[in-house]
Parts: sequence; structure tokens; C-alpha cells
Amino acid sequence: MEKMNLPLKQFLTLVGPAQALEVIEEDAAEPVFTGKAAKIRDHEELLDREVKLIEAKAKVTPYHMTYFQIWIY
Repeated sequence: MEKMNLPLKQFLTLVGPAQALEVIEEDAAEPVFTGKAAKIRDHEELLDREVKLIEAKAKVTPYHMTYFQIWIY
């Protein structure tokens, strides 16, 4: 499988600042970031990492929140 060649900071230009995200390292079990897209800009070490996979998920809450799970290289 070829890399997407999409840095995380470029992906963030496609979503609104209130979009919920969960960023996971390629070989890790736990997310390295969970929160709103606007807050991930505080984690500069993640912004230049390449996106491997993006998956839309839904949390079962009274509001049925949708978020993106993003795996990075």
C-alpha cells in the first residue's frame, strides 16, 4: 500500500475547528491526541506527520457525535 502523502496539517484545512479528532500513531494502541481540531495545533510535533488512514466514527451519546480517527506514520 502506498502512502497517502498527506501531512496532518494539510488534512486539518479540510475540517472545521470544532471537528472532533482522535489521532493514533501507526503502532500504538492509545491515541496521542483526542480533542477538537483547533486544539491539535498546540501539538506541533504531530502536524508534519503523514496521515496513513482516516476513518469516520460515531460515539453513542445523546448528541451522536461524529469524529475522525486518524492513523499517522
